[in-house]
Amino acid sequence: MTAHAHAPLLGAYALAPDDRRAEDAFYAGLRDLPQLGGLELPFTGTLHRVDEPWLLRQLAPRWHYVVTLLPGTMQQVAARPGWGLASTDEPGRQAALAFVRRAADAVARLNDYLGRQAVLAVEVHSAPSAQPSTPTAVQAFTDSLRQVQAFPWGGAELLVEHCDAFQPGHPHHKGFLPLRDELAAVAAVEASGGAPVGLVINWARSVLETHRVETATAHPLEARQHGRLRGICFSGCSGEATPYGPWHDSHMPHAWTPGTPHGAPGSLLTPAHIEAAGMAYHDAPLLFTAAKIGIRPADAGVEMRLATASELLQLIVGAWGAPATDGRPSRQTA
Repeated sequence: MTAHAHAPLLGAYALAPDDRRAEDAFYAGLRDLPQLGGLELPFTGTLHRVDEPWLLRQLAPRWHYVVTLLPGTMQQVAARPGWGLASTDEPGRQAALAFVRRAADAVARLNDYLGRQAVLAVEVHSAPSAQPSTPTAVQAFTDSLRQVQAFPWGGAELLVEHCDAFQPGHPHHKGFLPLRDELAAVAAVEASGGAPVGLVINWARSVLETHRVETATAHPLEARQHGRLRGICFSGCSGEATPYGPWHDSHMPHAWTPGTPHGAPGSLLTPAHIEAAGMAYHDAPLLFTAAKIGIRPADAGVEMRLATASELLQLIVGAWGAPATDGRPSRQTA
């Protein structure tokens, strides 16, 4: 029996073509995928890079959603290095809080458009980038999470998505706080009377943190041991010189094998790793599983994009089993 109630979600924005006509066809194809339970939607100020009202019209009535603030967070961090919920620069932290408050308005727009509580969760992040792990940074993140909890989320859970942590002398992509600091912050929030805050682990970002596949096993295990694991998102990566780059956070698909012909050669995210995750966490109280992938070449057709997504989603369904119910899972820890 699966521990989460919904079919896997897809971060489709990372896979969508730029051309509007092709994007129309892409979303029409997504609506026909029976194994797709919904979407991870990016917040950058709105829920689509150019046209939020158009996006809302593409959504299937049955889908559920997770809203991720990472794309907007990275845009803001690039423009203002001291920006982030874990920033020790108070003006930068306040600017991040204002951005997150705008995301709550977007969640309300989405729920209102669909006429139901469709958003399962909102993912926030321990930016800024390249900030050393310090007690002051952990306290700043704790204070931010307390304030963010008070925003009107319409029933959505507040989750922290772990990204690769900053380590002096080691290359990074996001360079946020280490997992232990994020776990300390969410524990402090709950200890002070706040609601539980869970963690989401992205497979590729854990591997990118250390350049070791074992980290993608260690991170969800640590989050689960603390009773915080609420989501697992599958993206691939590679240390080889592939079109997706060596050790890049480029949303590489799963690995090519004879049984997964739409996978990417050189990807470390093999079907066996997905199956192992399903075996390890099938009884964990997950709110969702998800996939987030891009595509190379960038001008790949809609059929290739849909086939690649469908193949990865089917691997996740195979690892976890079909959803047992359409209700919301309980908050018990394991």
